[in-house]
Amino acid sequence: MRTLAIVTAILLPLPLASWAGDGDAGRGEAAFVSDCRRCHKDRTAIGMDVAKIPPEERVATLESFLAGHHTREADRRADLVAYLVTMAQ
Repeated sequence: MRTLAIVTAILLPLPLASWAGDGDAGRGEAAFVSDCRRCHKDRTAIGMDVAKIPPEERVATLESFLAGHHTREADRRADLVAYLVTMAQ
């Protein structure tokens, strides 16, 4: 329990962007084309869905969703999140 408290105290001040927001949108687009597009063909609809997420919650929401949706590697997930966030703009 003490270890959890120490880790939380260390990590809590770090901005979420340092985990998921450092992805590369270009690599994310390539990952989307190779891994996601066969099921998620309509990019406009995806962009509209992402736009419905409050901007301050987009990175965390997408990160959480993708962690359980065929994207287990953190770097690839961060790239996809970066790309998906651009689709909402």
